[in-house]
Amino acid sequence: MNQLLYEGKAKNIKEAAREHKSSIVGMNALLTTTMPYMKVVIDGFAKEEDLKHIKMCVGGAPVSEMFAEEIGADGYAADASSAVELFNGFISEQVAST
Repeated sequence: MNQLLYEGKAKNIKEAAREHKSSIVGMNALLTTTMPYMKVVIDGFAKEEDLKHIKMCVGGAPVSEMFAEEIGADGYAADASSAVELFNGFISEQVAST
């Protein structure tokens, strides 16, 4: 697992996902003003053939499960421990399918 910090730039997140051969990307919002950028990132990944397989997950204080569904996220976590459970579930699915 790599923890990377990028400030709202989908291009940088895509480059990091490629570099680290990511299978999951998690995004966290602290303020409602940053939430729309989560959709920008998710849409950007969906347009890239080599990235569209990556599971996109969101969370953070202002984020809800409904919002996650509305923006096309693959998963939502209310807090860090649920994010770990969510990611472990995705990893288990990937291992089982190989």
